[in-house]
Amino acid sequence: MLIVSVYSKKALPYQKLLYERAGWTVIESTDEYVVTKEGLISYRFDREELKDLFGREGYEVFIFSPTKISLILTSKKLSE
Repeated sequence: MLIVSVYSKKALPYQKLLYERAGWTVIESTDEYVVTKEGLISYRFDREELKDLFGREGYEVFIFSPTKISLILTSKKLSE
């Protein structure tokens, strides 16, 4: 089983605040990602993007949102 935790598309303000509080300098932010001067590139995803990345034939994918800024994905191979 695969478990993935990612920022949702709604997380931008929280990402920037978190990184700045950690002492990092945000030098670029888009609808898709944040880049810091220190070299971090952090992407945000929606459910469809996660399904495209992890949903393969023969795998069951479940995605839920425990908070408004995060998504959790689980993926497991279906029995043959």
